[in-house]
Amino acid sequence: MPSPGNGGASNGGSTFDASSVVDDAASNPGTPSSDASGTPAVPGKIGTLKFTRKTLHMLNLAEGIAFGDYNKDGHVDVLSGPYWWEGPAFDTKHQLFPPPPSNVYTGMTLGDWADYAYDVDGDGWVDSINIMRPGTPSYWYKNPGMPAVQTDVNWAKKEIGTLSWEQYAFADMAGKGVPGVVGESNGALGWFDPDPAVSPWPFHTIAMADNYTWNHGVGTGYIQGGSVRDFLNRDGWWSPPAAGPTSGPWTMHPQSFKGAGANGGSQMFGYDVDGDGQTDVISALNAHGYGVAWFQQKNGAFTEHDVVGGPGAMNAGGIPSFSQPHALLVADIDGDGLQDIITGKSFYAHPPGLGDPDAAGTPVFYVFKLLRSAQGVIWEPHLVDSEVGLGRSLTATDLNGDGLVDIAVACKHGVFLFFQQ
Repeated sequence: MPSPGNGGASNGGSTFDASSVVDDAASNPGTPSSDASGTPAVPGKIGTLKFTRKTLHMLNLAEGIAFGDYNKDGHVDVLSGPYWWEGPAFDTKHQLFPPPPSNVYTGMTLGDWADYAYDVDGDGWVDSINIMRPGTPSYWYKNPGMPAVQTDVNWAKKEIGTLSWEQYAFADMAGKGVPGVVGESNGALGWFDPDPAVSPWPFHTIAMADNYTWNHGVGTGYIQGGSVRDFLNRDGWWSPPAAGPTSGPWTMHPQSFKGAGANGGSQMFGYDVDGDGQTDVISALNAHGYGVAWFQQKNGAFTEHDVVGGPGAMNAGGIPSFSQPHALLVADIDGDGLQDIITGKSFYAHPPGLGDPDAAGTPVFYVFKLLRSAQGVIWEPHLVDSEVGLGRSLTATDLNGDGLVDIAVACKHGVFLFFQQ
């Protein structure tokens, strides 16, 4: 079982959970990893990324997590479900709403599946957007400001709306500088625009969907390049109409971004993996099976390249296969200017007995460091942890101000911070 790790030192402030905006940093076409002379990036060393774990609690309350400066003290704080913790030590916890009963860790998640930090009402205090289980209403919680925020006072809540698929994005789909909650609602793909004056929030339709509650695989990316954001899901990508994102139906470009026979994978990201100036797609292939891949774009056509496959596959770095890659994040973990993949086993993505292969297997998760060389793209695996596993989403930022990117995880085992050493 998990054991406490070490905390960190001081940190600069954060007022918005930038890493939760699925592709603001990751999906613009990337700059090739080379110097001005075109020299390829030098491969790193296996195992150079090391992390120390700190336990915040060991309850099954939520599987979403976010960071933001909730008390405006200039330090990054962490929020998951009903609690937030003061940075930089993360030893002081505050409650923003009554927690649900702690469920046994093998059971279903009762709480949040994604949390985002954003000042919804523009009052200068970072609020909490809490996305709940598919098919149930989600809410945003108004930060009461100082001094109340540093007590256990309940934050006022308002409904956002009901989302149905199992992954979401938080991105500026309308091009207004305001991120929205992207997903599927009431049989339509689209996004909710934050609006403190109305409840639920306005929903903008991209296209109609099959309205099945438990589908997987959602994201956004600049697939066409430039500044036009497109929508991604397991079945393809959608480009907005020429008259603007809210002017009418979007155009679908069919493409399977899932495994054979799978219901879809994880959070999806657009990013120029190979540095050729065209945006590729990164996703898990099967949230309740096996597979992590990147899809290389060549002028609108995509070729699948597996990073991790099923049992016996030739995986990146020769690591063993893991199942249930239900949560995935793309972020520059090592600071080399290239986006890396963070993913692994979501511990009991389904409760035991519901058919997930290797459901009780070792709950590993990795940083797959992106390397570009004369031999092509290499994903170098660095094991972060093999005890707590992942939940439904995760986030990453410099939590303790030491200049290194850390990882925050909420899962059925609890809430954990992984400080990069």
